[in-house]
Amino acid sequence: TAFNADFDGDQMAIHIPLSYEAQLEAKTLLLSTNNILSPSNGEPIVSPTQDITVGCYYLTLESETKSDRKIFSSPQEVLLAYDLDKMHLHQPIKVLLDGEWIETTPGRVIFNEVLPEGMEFKNQLVDKGVLSTIIASTWERWGNIVAVETLDKIKKLGFDYATLCGLTFSMADLPNIKEKRNLLQDTEDEVKGLNLLAEEGSISEEERYIDVIEQR
Repeated sequence: TAFNADFDGDQMAIHIPLSYEAQLEAKTLLLSTNNILSPSNGEPIVSPTQDITVGCYYLTLESETKSDRKIFSSPQEVLLAYDLDKMHLHQPIKVLLDGEWIETTPGRVIFNEVLPEGMEFKNQLVDKGVLSTIIASTWERWGNIVAVETLDKIKKLGFDYATLCGLTFSMADLPNIKEKRNLLQDTEDEVKGLNLLAEEGSISEEERYIDVIEQR
């Protein structure tokens, strides 16, 4: 997992196994690929987050359109049509999968391409919780190696579509809350009044400080 370290003086120790036995033990017990699940609760320690989750979420969105769904005979036909720009990523479609017609989107077909062969089709909006469940299920059914390979594929897919979606926001997108502005102004006026009382000697510096902290 991440060290959560930044550049304001954080320190990290490095412990180097010297003997052959210590090196072997480190490879067996400490290697990240052998520590996908948490010993405390069995849930994945290593799980896609942040940009990867955004990309997978965007990829598996479905448009709320009333148009008729295009019909495809296989997932490969869906991928070909999408590569040829015959439809957009979130367009509702019908595809024949294992002898059964399902209603899904090209994005969800693309997402399922990186999952292990034999895993059931994930026809849903994929968020952090779904990704965590996928990794846990992969580890239980196919073991460490396949789980790590799946993590790498999801990582690349998530980053790719997080880049394509161009998600961003600015100050103009944030709500303008008038009550907040009034509250800040009232607090500033109170603090100025306390500072003035302290300068006049009506209250001590300690009293001024305590009152200012309470205002904040």
